[in-house]
Amino acid sequence: MLLTLLGMLGSVIGFCVAQTTTQKTEMIRLTRDLGEEFNDSDQIFRKIRMSIERCEKLYNKWEGKYDNDQINRYLNFFDALGYYERQGILDYKVIDHMFGAYIIEAYEYNEIRRYIEGTQTKGKQKEAASDFQNLAKKIESLPERNELIELARRGCSEKN
Repeated sequence: MLLTLLGMLGSVIGFCVAQTTTQKTEMIRLTRDLGEEFNDSDQIFRKIRMSIERCEKLYNKWEGKYDNDQINRYLNFFDALGYYERQGILDYKVIDHMFGAYIIEAYEYNEIRRYIEGTQTKGKQKEAASDFQNLAKKIESLPERNELIELARRGCSEKN
């Protein structure tokens, strides 16, 4: 009887370890795929990132070079990361490792904030980019991100 219970317990523990390993493997695959999407397969993401780094105008209605669909796609990528984090699919530290600097730069960029606010209020989409905003706040709460946050906040104001 005792051997049967020990055998069953061993099976349960083995199952739990295997499941945890499988979940971590899937998280790694998803993160890798997202990294490829963000860095390679979509040039618009790269162009918008570069525009933010150069303190350029983004939205074409505000004299920028990107339409609302392009900006929405960029923000939706980060919003999806926030959703994955909220659902427990991806750990926020993994997201921070792969995308944290880009998330902070976008979140602190005044034109992005203005665009999101307009979408939420004028567009009557109160939840637009809310997972992105919550994720950015969580990443910004990490002490090791303080310097990058400061740089992002004052970066464009020093160039203008």
